[in-house]
Amino acid sequence: MTNRMDLYQPESKELAIPACGAFVFVEGRLCPYLEVVEITQQGMGGFGSARMAWHSDSGKLPDEIEISKSVVIKWIYNNLYPAGGAEGIVIFAGEIERIETKLGPDGETIEVVARDFSATLERITVFGRWICDINERMVFIEGERTIFNESGQPNASSEPVEHNGNSVRLFAANTSQARLWDCADVIRYLLCEYLPAGQLFVPEDDRLRAIAGDESVRDLNVTGMSLLDALEKCCGQAGLEFRFVPRLSESGPSQGIVFCRKGSGRGVELNLQQQGGRLSVSKTNIWKATSKRESPLTHRYVGQGDYKVFEATFDLVKGWHWQDEDVDYEKFSPSTNPEFHKVRDVWRKWCLNETGEYTSPPFVETPAHDFTYVFGTDKFAHRRRRFWPAISCDSQGRSLGYFLEVSYDDGDHWWQYMHAFDNLLDECGIWLASDKLDIDTWIAALKGVLRFRLTASVVSDERLSCTVADGPVGGIVPVVERIVNAGGGFKFRKVTGKSIFTGFRSGLVVDQIDTAGFGADETDDSAALMQFVRRRAQADAAAIETFDVQTPYLAVGFEVGDIVKTNPEDKDIFSARSDNRSTSVIEKVRMDFRKQSTQLKVVRKRKT
Repeated sequence: MTNRMDLYQPESKELAIPACGAFVFVEGRLCPYLEVVEITQQGMGGFGSARMAWHSDSGKLPDEIEISKSVVIKWIYNNLYPAGGAEGIVIFAGEIERIETKLGPDGETIEVVARDFSATLERITVFGRWICDINERMVFIEGERTIFNESGQPNASSEPVEHNGNSVRLFAANTSQARLWDCADVIRYLLCEYLPAGQLFVPEDDRLRAIAGDESVRDLNVTGMSLLDALEKCCGQAGLEFRFVPRLSESGPSQGIVFCRKGSGRGVELNLQQQGGRLSVSKTNIWKATSKRESPLTHRYVGQGDYKVFEATFDLVKGWHWQDEDVDYEKFSPSTNPEFHKVRDVWRKWCLNETGEYTSPPFVETPAHDFTYVFGTDKFAHRRRRFWPAISCDSQGRSLGYFLEVSYDDGDHWWQYMHAFDNLLDECGIWLASDKLDIDTWIAALKGVLRFRLTASVVSDERLSCTVADGPVGGIVPVVERIVNAGGGFKFRKVTGKSIFTGFRSGLVVDQIDTAGFGADETDDSAALMQFVRRRAQADAAAIETFDVQTPYLAVGFEVGDIVKTNPEDKDIFSARSDNRSTSVIEKVRMDFRKQSTQLKVVRKRKT
């Protein structure tokens, strides 16, 4: 005893095949005056639609045929062969989207166009956030942006909650206890929170997770998008596809949504017999085929993440005119000098001089700061920047912020500056904000041995990037570059060797600084960016050859995403056997009921 079952298709020696019949049901009622003209299936971006023609002596549509009414098309077959019987299989389910009326020499024609559930998702806008508050209280905040893992940081609730009859993960109110959103969580959130229950059959979490895996999304902003576009954007990051299919069950929603990995479609055969043999409709299912071959191109995808951030300890220089210096202590305090604004920068403004504007007189002549030792490259511009909080953090994971140190002996010893100061926002520098300078600082300034240094981070001019090519590079094949802007979800943050916190061991004291429990919030998303760009290259792989295929009869078994194969004895039209570096996939299916044939768009692409 085995579980194996072999199916054999009988060979048909007849060249005539009975026409395929289909019936239309509107709101569950048979509508015999609607003739099915065509049914079209496409992948993401097109999905499914059906066109029907109205035939009646009255020339007027009945009241039950209106916009948004449900439509089901069933293919009729003999279920009692060799006796006579009729049974229907649902081949299309949707709703009426528009009604077209044409007046011409042949009279008036009325056609009804229906679309699958994609039309409903296009009319739903995604905005706001469902937030899981304390004590599992759930609240919808309309003004919040719908961004999953914003800036690459987790913002999903730690555990799924029961909401609207579904187990879903919501946004976390406290991000310190949040976890990363993965693709399966985002899909269920979008479908369960923005779509009324009972309209669409959604896969269970375990089934969806088996396909999507634990792949997390990064900085996924779907605010203001339609629900359909939001799903496409989410699936695009995870390398998934989806489509809407009619359900054969008589209970529950009439349509379901099906997810699959790109390039994981089932194999189907499109065969054309060799010349000289006896024509058999069992061995040949191609009547016409035209192809268009594109010139060979290699696409090189350049993925760009966020700008790289580096932490270092920077020596600051004087940011004031040396002629304004004076020994009058009261002159440099806003509480004792009514004209303090004239000398507000003296002894107080310390800058990095990244642009070189403090190089020439009347400033102290110091060269423009060279970031080469920090960025590891000379590809940067001498422009104004600003300091950002340090990447190094304390024992609780909090950034050390702007760690300012002062030296009263021209740099021989350093102490943490314990008085108020401001971080400048228009250039790299600080401004001492105390009402009066402390005595130690004042005396060191008069002696000319006052120095400051700041440990902070700076954003470079270089982005985190990677390159993926879908073909040969460096040969005779032209190379076309495509920029993939991955947004701010892919980051690079590094503590350089020029930071005083580099390599500090727990409990070590350096220059009066106790570094017990110190760490660093360093990040390198290079591998994740590479995977993201590689999936983008797989999804956008250029077509090598495009085929328009027409079958000799109405074939209802083909689906979008099917991988085309051929019989070893037949012609290798799609190069399925001769070229193992490419694959041919069905991208569009059009069933023409008037011509009783199925038209297929098959695209051969290079494997990546």
